[in-house]
Amino acid sequence: MSVQRPLPPLSVQFGAGALVWGLSSLEATEDGEWGTDVLDAILEGQFLPSELTRTMISVNALHLSTYALNDILVAHPCPASVSRFSFRYDLSNLMHGLIKDDQTLVATWTCRKGVIYIDGSHIYHTIQDGDIIEISSKAPVLKVLLPHHLL
Repeated sequence: MSVQRPLPPLSVQFGAGALVWGLSSLEATEDGEWGTDVLDAILEGQFLPSELTRTMISVNALHLSTYALNDILVAHPCPASVSRFSFRYDLSNLMHGLIKDDQTLVATWTCRKGVIYIDGSHIYHTIQDGDIIEISSKAPVLKVLLPHHLL
């Protein structure tokens, strides 16, 4: 009969969504310890953070707690149930820089139910008829440490 020792408790002090740059680029030494080359370079100022603009979303003048980095989709919870027509337009010239630093996009939702999806389908906020949605670039910038080949 073997005796199994319990695993130590896992302690997480931050949300996984908050981790932008991790220790994945650190190399393990032969004895299993993590190398400190990358951390030393950060502390010595060799890695300077890049600033990424994020988008702030407000619903009825209340700011959502999540800022969008890539995209926002405002839609019916089941988009197929309200789709009757399909149009194809060349919108490529409108896809970047739509909202400038000093501008805010304001829209009123006019369906009974709706959802604001932020950077995919896993982060969302429900909306309803009459909600006023404001989208701007007033969110705090996100500072990230990028490898040299991505700069």
